[in-house]
Amino acid sequence: MFESQFQASPPGEALTSGAGERRVHARYACALPSFCQPGRGRMDLFWRRVKVQNLSTNGIGLILHLPFEPGTVLTVEMVNSNHTFSRQALVKVIYTRAHGRNEWLTGCTFLQHLQADELQILLS
Repeated sequence: MFESQFQASPPGEALTSGAGERRVHARYACALPSFCQPGRGRMDLFWRRVKVQNLSTNGIGLILHLPFEPGTVLTVEMVNSNHTFSRQALVKVIYTRAHGRNEWLTGCTFLQHLQADELQILLS
């Protein structure tokens, strides 16, 4: 649904896309190590390491080691690069596609949008 070809941008800069892009919020390239788990985030369950590839106030692109079906709800724990701020958020998987060997690019939408200041802190 949201798949398109994106031109690479340095971390923290807005990504640009080709014609047909439907996003209304700017996405920013990043490489944040994070964690996620299916469902609503229970501390007693296993958290998987993931990498945040891009981020906006309403969505997130994750690199995962296993695919999730569209519609799956995940809890994502995001931490900024200097580990001074973290934010846990519920996301819904929009699409999953193969991304290299044993990796999956998973596009998600936040169930509750990030605030602009939270986004900036995560990208800092």
